[in-house]
Amino acid sequence: MLWRYNPNTKIELQRKYPVTPSDFPLSDIVKAILTSEKIAVFGDYDVDGIASSLILKNALDVLGIRNEIFLPERKEGYGIKPEHVWQIKEEGFKTIITVDNGITAVDAAKAAKELSVKLIITDHHEPQYPLPDAYRIFNPKLYKDKYQDYAGAGVAYLLARELLRQKNLSVTPAMIQLAGLATVADVVPLDGNNWYIARKGLELMR
Repeated sequence: MLWRYNPNTKIELQRKYPVTPSDFPLSDIVKAILTSEKIAVFGDYDVDGIASSLILKNALDVLGIRNEIFLPERKEGYGIKPEHVWQIKEEGFKTIITVDNGITAVDAAKAAKELSVKLIITDHHEPQYPLPDAYRIFNPKLYKDKYQDYAGAGVAYLLARELLRQKNLSVTPAMIQLAGLATVADVVPLDGNNWYIARKGLELMR
């Protein structure tokens, strides 16, 4: 309703933002995921974290990789912690992928290493150094020459797209809708690549 009747809609649709290349070095992460038998997706309890989890789950389902989403309770606080790693390992998972969290999870990464769990961190929050000693980390803010301001779901979308590309498959409309929704809800800058994701997501929602 707001999209259709907002008097600024036509103006907004005519706005032009340069979309920058979003090719990140993801081959090692993609290989690790494609060779995993069972993956735990660890997200967050807000819109961005839930959307990110569903985007990655959607991609893993399409690829036929067994997976399960784990979301912390709000009372547990934000981000993956050692106790989460222990619980997930007890449930038979040897690979964990975080979405929308993990870039400061030093203790969780240490626990994962001790338990021989492959921890792959994907996040969009500001990195702090030293970085967690995880198996692999993907955060656009680590690449100063590329667009950096994605929401967590935007990061998950980039990873899902690359995973599916390796099998000559395409992202689903649901993935784009979720990325667009989270991009708006997480109040990241609506410029460049985020503008494209939000616009395409909203168009598909209509």
